[in-house]
Amino acid sequence: MAVQTYGDFLNFNPHLHAIVSDGCFLKDDSFQTASVFILEDLEDAFQYEVLKMLKRCRNSPG
Repeated sequence: MAVQTYGDFLNFNPHLHAIVSDGCFLKDDSFQTASVFILEDLEDAFQYEVLKMLKRCRNSPG
C-alpha cells in the first residue's frame, strides 16, 4: 500500500494505492483462496491506521 498525498495540480489530496491478493501460493505450488472478510469488522482499524499514516506524511519534512 502506498500513500499519495497530492493530486494532479499538486494540491493536498490524500489517497491510497494498493495491490491486494485474494490468497497465497502453498509449498506444493497450489493456490489457496483467502477466506471472505467481513468488511465492517476491518473498517475501524483500517481508518485508524490510514489516518495515522496520512498525518505522518503531512507532518514529515520535505
